[in-house]
Formats: sequence, structure tokens, C-alpha cells
Amino acid sequence: MAKSQAEQLERLDSRIDNLTLVVERLLTRSELQIEQLQEQLKDILASIRELNLSGSRLAERVAALEQRCAALEKLSDRGWGLGQAVIVSAISMIGGALLSLLIQSAIKK
Repeated sequence: MAKSQAEQLERLDSRIDNLTLVVERLLTRSELQIEQLQEQLKDILASIRELNLSGSRLAERVAALEQRCAALEKLSDRGWGLGQAVIVSAISMIGGALLSLLIQSAIKK
């Protein structure tokens, strides 16, 4: 049975209304998703900034620790040199005292 033009127009109008509702729902959903993505992006950017600050602070701390280690190494080297000098002096004094005792005991005999 052939449909009249009025029926066909009414059916097309109904179809257009349905498609318009679908498009509006999709737009609304898309806008909500875009807003959520923007919020997530803001959170991610804030986290990146915090990580960059933490990285900078850690780099500063590492540099300070390296300086302290270098200073302690120099101090340790000086202390070791001083310790060696004390040991050598003590051995020399003990050796001198022993040699003196040997000479004295040899003279007494």
C-alpha cells in the first residue's frame, strides 16, 4: 500500500526527532567526558609539577651529600697521614729507646 506524502513526511519528521535526541545525548555525554578528561589532565599536570619539584630537591640533596663526602674524604686522608706520622714517630722512639737499652746493657757487661 502506498503511503501518502503526509505520512512519509511525518515518518521522516519522527526519524529526524529521534536522531536529534540521539545526537544531543551523544553531545552531552561527550561534553561530560571532555570535562572529566580535563580534570584528569589537571591532576596529572599537578602531579608532574610535584614530581619535578621533588626531583629538584633530591638533586640538591645529592649535590650537598657529594660535597660532604668529598670534605670527609679529604679529612680522612689528612687523618690517615697524621696517624701514619704518629705511628712512624712512635716506632722511631721505641726503636731508639730499645737501641739505647741494648747499648747500655752491652756497656754494662
